[in-house]
Amino acid sequence: MRTTHWMALLLVFSLAGNVAAGPHPLTAEDRDYLRGIMRETWHFLDFYISPKTGLPYDSSTPNKDITNTTTIGVYLASLCMAYKMNYVTEDHALARIERILDSLDTLEHWNRLYNNWLHPDLKTREAQPGRNNISDYNKLPAGLILVRQTFPRLESRITAFLNEIPWAEFHDPETDKVLYEFDVVQRKTLNPVYLFRGEDKVLGLFFMIASEQVPPEVWDRQDNATEERHGYRYFRHGWQGGGLFMHFFCSLFLDPRGTPLEESARNFTLAQKAHAEKIGAPVWGWSACEAPDGRYLGMDAITDEIVTPHASALAIHLFPREVTDNLRRLETFGLREPFPVDGEPQRFGFRDSVNWKTGEVADVYLVLDQAMLFLALINVVEDELLWRTFGADPMVRRGRELIPDYP
Repeated sequence: MRTTHWMALLLVFSLAGNVAAGPHPLTAEDRDYLRGIMRETWHFLDFYISPKTGLPYDSSTPNKDITNTTTIGVYLASLCMAYKMNYVTEDHALARIERILDSLDTLEHWNRLYNNWLHPDLKTREAQPGRNNISDYNKLPAGLILVRQTFPRLESRITAFLNEIPWAEFHDPETDKVLYEFDVVQRKTLNPVYLFRGEDKVLGLFFMIASEQVPPEVWDRQDNATEERHGYRYFRHGWQGGGLFMHFFCSLFLDPRGTPLEESARNFTLAQKAHAEKIGAPVWGWSACEAPDGRYLGMDAITDEIVTPHASALAIHLFPREVTDNLRRLETFGLREPFPVDGEPQRFGFRDSVNWKTGEVADVYLVLDQAMLFLALINVVEDELLWRTFGADPMVRRGRELIPDYP
């Protein structure tokens, strides 16, 4: 059953008729270059933190009145990796984490389900009515799993938190659809769908199954629809469904090697590289981001002229040398220049995007995008450190045992 399912999905991608050459290995110089980017990117991630609550702000913009459960989750993940790489001390990391956990404890929630959007200074602690998306929420438990694996003294506290999450509420047993939205105030889940395999909500589905609250068969009941560009076929959501980050987010945490998702991600990346060649773009990497003119380019809004550094970085485990060369070309646009904060220049890594046609650079950094870049580089430069840490967790191991796609 497992073999049949896996081979059938691989056949979908082989029908595109394109065979990629193997990745070019990184040189010692490449690794030093990437480590420099990682150091700068971490400096940004640990810079914009609320002094009142310890919660990370959503971005570098002056109007720092929002954060998101995604932002909190990827910051926690980045903090664990920063500690393992000796960027910060254990005291620093634990103080940051415990402050965040204490702040979350004071917020109204439904069995540890929180509103996606929060005020970083917690000016209001009451839950707000309305729809929240599992795609924003599922990064929080991912970050907490890394905390549990990195800091044993917090294991019992994190386990109690994770065990509260009502994953079964997101499953419709009659149809095997996933209810991907929830209302914290009404304490209910909403909007049942078959998830596209190539979207970041799939990480939530993994947790549902790994928690053993949802049957593993639900994984195969989801939507394996594909799209094709430049002769390469890959899972939806696709190009205008958010771009590369949708495809790669689950694989930041879960080692995807040998899975249909990896083959799909490879094809999606090759399609983007082919697109760059077709339109004469000197750089590539299309994904949701903030454009230089301040627009957020998400679903159905990605445009040819705007590329974002985190997009190509996500594919570095598949194309290490090609991605590194692309980052170097992006740097020539000035994306890595020092950023002034209160009159002092700060090196925060790459700004969020560039218009390669005009040379205009976004004057902003987003925590989500910076964290994705940082975490993606770690798996290559630091010998799969993130994959190994996340994969050692008992819940994650159980999920991989239960889901056919993970060998």
